[in-house]
Amino acid sequence: MADKPRYRYERFGGILATNSPAMLAYVDRELMKSLGLPDSPLWEEAPREVLSAPTEAHMLITRRCPLQCSHCYTDSSPDAGEDLSFEEVSKRIDSLAAMKVFHLAMGGGEAFLRDDLLDIARYARARGVTPNLTTNGQFMTAALARECAGLFGQINLSVDGVSLGRREPFGEDKTQLAEVAVAHLVDAGVQVGFNVVVTRETYDELDAIAAFAKKNKVCDIELLRYKPAGRGTQEYLSHRLEPEQRTELFPKVLKLTEKYQIPIKLDCSSAPFVCHHSPDKERMEAFDVMGCIGGISLLGADEQGRASACSFYPDEGQDILNLDELWENPESFKEFREYPENAAEPCRSCEYLSVCRGGCRAVARFLTGDPWAPDPECPKVSQAQATNMEV
Repeated sequence: MADKPRYRYERFGGILATNSPAMLAYVDRELMKSLGLPDSPLWEEAPREVLSAPTEAHMLITRRCPLQCSHCYTDSSPDAGEDLSFEEVSKRIDSLAAMKVFHLAMGGGEAFLRDDLLDIARYARARGVTPNLTTNGQFMTAALARECAGLFGQINLSVDGVSLGRREPFGEDKTQLAEVAVAHLVDAGVQVGFNVVVTRETYDELDAIAAFAKKNKVCDIELLRYKPAGRGTQEYLSHRLEPEQRTELFPKVLKLTEKYQIPIKLDCSSAPFVCHHSPDKERMEAFDVMGCIGGISLLGADEQGRASACSFYPDEGQDILNLDELWENPESFKEFREYPENAAEPCRSCEYLSVCRGGCRAVARFLTGDPWAPDPECPKVSQAQATNMEV
């Protein structure tokens, strides 16, 4: 039986959320009224793309981690510094709850290094925010998995490769950790997913990872484009996807989804690789399939509570304690929010600009020095640049 939906008003109508079944639905005003809800003052406001608040916040709970993965976007280490106290984290969760943020994705570092992690998750639940978690699984036990059951909406395990001889693509063996952790979590009834950072090395591992996920009853796989952040900047050019891999990633994902009958998702930064194949734009818009949503419906926060549009992008220098003011400030997250109206060519003329939103701002900033530049790894951008060079 479905639980009572949480809701939040938006200019177009509102958003409904349930935990069982897991759902986040954008609905019109008529449906909101059919639920017995009164009209909202927001419905008198002019339409805008930016939501009234994030639907999801990504919070770095700690930067500490025993592993030293070469691609770590947070540059984590065993002695990465002090964390916010439970009380300080709770105040920031209060700020999210006050704006009716639906989901809190917690990660690190390794989040289970915090002794109070489960208390933080319980506090978020009590404030009406669904906690989710990303972990490398190294501290997971059967007893801990049972404590996690019913507490987290989903726990995602970081998995980079599973084939023999390819277990350590980033200098650490997380596969064996995942093998133990997923067994404990699934046995406890926890909803488990895999997070996979896709590089030129792990690209060929995707089939084996999908088979591994299916065998272990994982609910879905999230493919994360490798990004130049943290330690990931040091060898980015050596590990990023090859041009042919970028163009073939979307068809590959479709084939693996059909082969293993398991949902495989691409993160928002992979939108240029999808749009290259000319999908139905109206269908993408209808199902809210978008590229970069940083500062639109997504918020990042580092281990000190400093806000950013995206976990892979430099922070704004402002604390999420004052999220209501930060979110409504017209100067906040401008390169994310205003990109479509200020896009340079070839983005400006691209029919997918409104859904792709120019690709990844972190990649554009790293490769060009300009956060407003089109994503240089977009196949359409690469083709346009090659054509200009020939001319």
